[in-house]
Amino acid sequence: IRFTDNISQSDLIFRRTGSNLVIRTRVGDNSITVQNYFLTVTNGNYRVDFIELADGTRLNVQDVKKLTQTGTDGNDELHAYGDEDTVLNGGKGNDKLYGADGNDSLIGGDGNDSIYGGAGNDVLTGGTGNDYLEGGAGSDIYIFGSNFGHDEINNNDASDNREDIIRFTDNISQSDLIFRRTG
Repeated sequence: IRFTDNISQSDLIFRRTGSNLVIRTRVGDNSITVQNYFLTVTNGNYRVDFIELADGTRLNVQDVKKLTQTGTDGNDELHAYGDEDTVLNGGKGNDKLYGADGNDSLIGGDGNDSIYGGAGNDVLTGGTGNDYLEGGAGSDIYIFGSNFGHDEINNNDASDNREDIIRFTDNISQSDLIFRRTG
């Protein structure tokens, strides 16, 4: 893909939606969708090797992945990749964050977020709003503070030698908590 008319990286917003790459202009209502870009990024029929900007800058697949890991004030879908230890921060909006095989830190921010840790020893922080947190395999830490809303944790992990923790912040003590079994 080659951009012309003096379009630079700062003029563009890179987003992942499912397995598609969506590149939008910051001004106007222009966009390009590369279907299945993330389906087979190293080989295969859907691969796009480079995105070239008007100044000759070439973005490879790794560059594009990093550009899609930045949260906005909107509803974002952010992904970690492989076994890298990744920090994803959704910011405002109702975000979906997906960890991978590394020890990821996933922060939903404001909004009703869905956060999936994947494999690895992850730290999941929903933030304000009513969030869904699913740690996946590994020893995970769930962070919960004042004004975090009504979060739901799904900690289905059958692996051995794991230790999962719910960590309360903002001076929340045991006397501040009520434990109730449902379901």
